[in-house]
Amino acid sequence: MNIILFRFSLTIVAACFLWSSCMKKELPYPLPPKGEAQSIQFDLGSDYATQVFFSFTNGVVSSSLYKSWDLAFTNNTNQAEFWINGPKSMLVYPTAQTDFSAIISATGIPSNAWKYDDPSGLPGASALGNLSENALLNQVIVIKISNKFYKLKIHDISDSYYVIETGEITDNTGQIDTLVIDKNYNFSYFSFTDGNVMPEPPKDQWDLVFTRYQHIYRNYNDDGSDFLYNVSGALLNPYLTTGALDTSNSQRFEEFNRENAEALELVKNRDVIGFDWKKVNINTGEYTVFPELLFVLKDQNGILWKFHFTGYYNDLGEKGSPRIEFMRL
Repeated sequence: MNIILFRFSLTIVAACFLWSSCMKKELPYPLPPKGEAQSIQFDLGSDYATQVFFSFTNGVVSSSLYKSWDLAFTNNTNQAEFWINGPKSMLVYPTAQTDFSAIISATGIPSNAWKYDDPSGLPGASALGNLSENALLNQVIVIKISNKFYKLKIHDISDSYYVIETGEITDNTGQIDTLVIDKNYNFSYFSFTDGNVMPEPPKDQWDLVFTRYQHIYRNYNDDGSDFLYNVSGALLNPYLTTGALDTSNSQRFEEFNRENAEALELVKNRDVIGFDWKKVNINTGEYTVFPELLFVLKDQNGILWKFHFTGYYNDLGEKGSPRIEFMRL
């Protein structure tokens, strides 16, 4: 218990430091008038290393490296689960073992036994789902990151913290960390190399994140298994934010109005905006954007926005710079 309390104190200090040091903040701009179109471009980098958090009301809120985290624990412990950073080639496997030292190798884990998140981001759709309901507390979980293996054991969950033990798969004992729950944020993030990190801004400050994530092509492979594919796209804020694609393709951006938006079924699926507003020519590597695809987002204040993608290259002709035109309805 003393070790846990000691690390709890260290975590508070570290979280404050990391939050202030790793986030790149931007100045807000005035709320666009209703009915006036605005345009903005996001720089993810040609290697897609950067993720950008955006608010339709305040513009770019912050940016960070998408690889800066490994696990994201929900700060709503009524639905306690953790999400993995799929684009880092991450998979998880619950061992049903409670002895941390008993698991020293990933050899023997069947390839079809590894678990992964659903990109919808809906409650229960993470690789292992609800931690309490699925009896995962105190169970050793193997985490695969590319070709390296780690272990995770969740010792305790409360309304204010997670207590976890982590280490490399060959470690007999792990490091105990306390992840302090701050309900101003969606998640408590953890990195196996850097400990507690905070790559995203407070949950009430943004609407979309432009980032790398993992899409799933279901039953795509010859053996009927899923094909996991890393993509660059836009994800909804899971906090009080909904969105939709206008599948009718019946109107131009300029003509699409509030009545059209209210006729759509807005959903909480984080990947409803997704990535296929663009396509790539596999022979040339060139991207084409589909501006005829119209999206609607309802933010945390109930304000409706329409937007579409109008570009993917910056002024230097480099990819990874999606541009949108948007308007408050």
